[in-house]
Amino acid sequence: MQLYVINLERSKDRLEHITAVFQERNLVFIRVLGVDGSILRRKDFRFLTSKRNWPLKLTYAEVACFLSHRECLRLIGEGPDAYGAIFEDDIILSPNAPVFLKQSSWIPFDTDMIKLDTAGISCLIGRVIAKLEGGYSLAPLMSKHYCAAGYIVSKRCAQWLYKNIEYAIAPIDEIYFNPDCDIMHRLNIYQMIPAPVMQAGLASTIRTSKKEIRLSSNLSMYQKIRKECKRFKKRYCFHMKKRFLFQERRVKIAFQ
Repeated sequence: MQLYVINLERSKDRLEHITAVFQERNLVFIRVLGVDGSILRRKDFRFLTSKRNWPLKLTYAEVACFLSHRECLRLIGEGPDAYGAIFEDDIILSPNAPVFLKQSSWIPFDTDMIKLDTAGISCLIGRVIAKLEGGYSLAPLMSKHYCAAGYIVSKRCAQWLYKNIEYAIAPIDEIYFNPDCDIMHRLNIYQMIPAPVMQAGLASTIRTSKKEIRLSSNLSMYQKIRKECKRFKKRYCFHMKKRFLFQERRVKIAFQ
């Protein structure tokens, strides 16, 4: 299983950080040059944000982050392995992470994605579907869970996502891990519990920019009401179905 790390050309300090993190765990990664939002062309930004499923306008940095993750999906989809792992360059890894990153035989056959990281917030998960080495487990992720700093994606899923997500309809973590964005309910996404990956608290270089101001979208009242109705239907119908099938419960995902 190849491990891909997104890193901007100008972020040499981040490269040093992530190299040290992976070397400490005796892991090797492939560097994927991140798309720099500061040099993203205006016409490309407009095209990529011309379709949106998100109440706020995206920033150039968020669109660049989307493109960076999408490039990783392309590499996994075209690669020889059944699974690949994608990381941002501001993470820390648990000492137990190599158990799960050096091979993929432990991954259930129906897996599309495994969220390896945690934002340290409460989220809804289903009943445990697999107990893993070292007290770790996998359970279906049922609700929004911030961040896409570390996750595993199957080759099949990577190919599907690359083909079907051409536009930055939302920030990348919302696309993956928010039921409101219409993608999550189509995939088998599992949360690893506890999480062996967490962001180190460094200021993000690919997600935000101090020069950018996020603006509210200019939707009419009718559009806002319609959007809220659709969101309500997706959110609660999704959870009612999942609660019935998977015995949904709320937990705070710890890092370990």
